[in-house]
Amino acid sequence: MASEKLNTVLDTVWKTLYRRETLLWTPLLLDVSLALMTYPVMQQWGVKGYTAHFKASDKEQDELSSNKHVQSIWDTFLTAYTGYFGLLLSSTYCCYRYSDCRAATGYAMCALIFWKKYMLANSAVKDDLEESQAKENTLLYFYIPFYGSFCLLNLYDAVREASK
Repeated sequence: MASEKLNTVLDTVWKTLYRRETLLWTPLLLDVSLALMTYPVMQQWGVKGYTAHFKASDKEQDELSSNKHVQSIWDTFLTAYTGYFGLLLSSTYCCYRYSDCRAATGYAMCALIFWKKYMLANSAVKDDLEESQAKENTLLYFYIPFYGSFCLLNLYDAVREASK
């Protein structure tokens, strides 16, 4: 009797975890959580926080922080990050509110992840090999399986529907 209840519970958990929606929502909500934490930090940091990541002395960091070219790069980065942050939040809301948006959002996020993977693999800067490998592993073993599976399942359904 206890064994039957356990099997029923495990079966329910299995069906819940391995649903198509889980393949989209797990990485999407992780990205939203990370963006909600990092965006305000990036705003607060400013160019001074950006230059702190360079392996430079305090004097060199001060020079970089006051450099108008570095400030321009920072402003461009923050503009792009602001756009990503806004689109991520609005896409997540649309996915929640309108289920028809989920496939398009999944395809877009999958494309973004493949682009990140490509950029990591072809980056000219390979300072911290361990950190770079950790980022690649996150993409390969978390994001690509989740978003990729979600997209493949939706593509399969679309092809199957079109062939009817």
